[in-house]
Amino acid sequence: MSEMDDFIDALREAFFALRSLSTRLLADLECSPAERGVLAELGNQGPRPVPAMARVRGISRQAMQKAVDAMIERGWLRTEPNPEHARSQLIALTPAGDKLWIVIKKREAAALVAREVPVSATELARAAAVLAKLKPFFEEA
Repeated sequence: MSEMDDFIDALREAFFALRSLSTRLLADLECSPAERGVLAELGNQGPRPVPAMARVRGISRQAMQKAVDAMIERGWLRTEPNPEHARSQLIALTPAGDKLWIVIKKREAAALVAREVPVSATELARAAAVLAKLKPFFEEA
C-alpha cells in the first residue's frame, strides 16, 4: 500500500470513531451526527443556500433539502431571503438551533478536555494544515 492509501485508511477510521463519539454525545439531544454537521456549518459560517451545503457533503440538493426541511420542522433552522439568488433561499439557525449548537460545542469540549490528547498542539495544527491542502485534491479527483 502507498502512503496515500495508509493515510486515507487512517482518516476514514478516525472519521468513523469521531462519528461514533458524536452519536454517543448527542443521543439525549435527539440530534444525529449529520444534523450536528449542519448546525456546525451554519453556526460557524452563517447562513448558506442548500445547494452549497449539498456540494460540501457530496450529496444531491434534494437529499440536503430533505434534511434541512426536517431540521426546520424541529425548529432548529429557518429560511431567509438570499440577496444573491431569488429562488435559492438561505438557511440559517433559529435561536433554538443556535442554543443547541452552543450546547453541543460545550459538551464536545468537555468530553475531549476530560481526556489527555495523545498529540501535541503543533501536531494537531500540522494535521489540520495537511487536510486543508488535500481537500482541493480530493474535490478535483
